[in-house]
Amino acid sequence: MSNRSVLLERHQTATERAEERVARRVAAAYRKARQELVDKLLQIWPGGEMTPEQAAATARRLNLVRQIDDHLLRLERDVGGILRDLVTASSEQALNQIEQQIALLPPNVRPDMSAVRSFATINERMIEQFVPVALGDVQFGTRALTLQLQREIQTGLIQGASFDGLVKRLMAATPTGEGPAVWRNGEVSAELAARRLVITAENGSKQAAIGELNKRGAKLQKQAIAAVGKNTTDCCLRVHGQIQPVDRPFELTGTPRFADKMMTPAFHWNCRTSIAMYHPAFEDAMPTSKLREDARKELKQRQEQKASAERTS
Repeated sequence: MSNRSVLLERHQTATERAEERVARRVAAAYRKARQELVDKLLQIWPGGEMTPEQAAATARRLNLVRQIDDHLLRLERDVGGILRDLVTASSEQALNQIEQQIALLPPNVRPDMSAVRSFATINERMIEQFVPVALGDVQFGTRALTLQLQREIQTGLIQGASFDGLVKRLMAATPTGEGPAVWRNGEVSAELAARRLVITAENGSKQAAIGELNKRGAKLQKQAIAAVGKNTTDCCLRVHGQIQPVDRPFELTGTPRFADKMMTPAFHWNCRTSIAMYHPAFEDAMPTSKLREDARKELKQRQEQKASAERTS
């Protein structure tokens, strides 16, 4: 295995760990908010037996909707802070990988490595570019969560459900009986948005760094590198090894994908593809033809397995 292959594999592993860490932080923020909201709702509810009409009137007087809104707005702020932190960390990791890839180039084509660390503005640019998008996803999720909680509570009270039981059911970490895992669904959506941001910010930072190096006279491109294996999507197998100028998008033909043309991964939810700095000097150690052949073999094997399964069914 070439030094470049080892470097890229190590980087993909580090990225997956970063995704796991941020997912844990987001999940912890949701669990904390959930517990606070459960405690608050149960604390302000008067208790005792009520008719549906009495329960609905009490709910209006206690302004439960405002209580839910206040806690979820605070949750959005907490998650926003997490997103800013992870963009900074992802940018640093991306710049570190660019430095390591530059070191693999022959001295006669190697850009000035000190230039990479002069990109002090990249973190802020990435924050400005990607955090609002990711936070928009989170806000969309929390708004949907708010509406669903309100709707379920109102419906439950009208039907005469026990308020204590209703709150506990809606706030459950896992589905309870036939009840919806309302809170858990919101948490999963936020985790997915945060994981997507890790990939997007990291690759955006690498693309920005490569672009800055080209402004200083380097002649570099970008290459899509997928973690090829049984879990690699059809989309990423088909883009694996593709080379594009830094200012041109990758062309996507497989599924699933967010769009037909994208500048950087994440190309879809839970994407494991990243971009790498590319120079023809890398071909000796890690031929692009070999990358594409590995992807073709995996695709062919899947097609054969599918055909075999259809024959035996």
